Amino acid sequence: MFLAVRVRVRVQGHGKSVEVTALANAGAESDEPVIALPQELAEELGIRPTVTVTIKEFSAETLGQVALTKIHVELLGEHNEVLARSWAYPLIKPGLDEPALSDALIEELGIIIVHAKRGLWRHTSDPMDKLRPSVK
Repeated sequence: MFLAVRVRVRVQGHGKSVEVTALANAGAESDEPVIALPQELAEELGIRPTVTVTIKEFSAETLGQVALTKIHVELLGEHNEVLARSWAYPLIKPGLDEPALSDALIEELGIIIVHAKRGLWRHTSDPMDKLRPSVK
């Protein structure tokens, strides 16, 4: 059974905040922290894209739209405690059905993917023997 690593994040747009499950997508390479958002979530957060960009994930390329103003992203633990905070560029990607974190944002938030297929991860502040399960 394939799970993938999914984490809870709080995304704060323009005056609004939403808690969602996001895919930790290490295959989405970016120089800057990026959070890919479904169109509906971007609209709910009041995010307006300003630039069309080409996105490369693994070996495929697609188009998306990015807002040039960063938004606040918080990584949440199992008791809704904030484990880490970062700023990220919001990318609105056509056909996306769940938020996804780029490799740069995964690193900024301190997420260490331990067993990707089993959906296990740890935070950089966790003891070495602690494994966190993927959220549903």
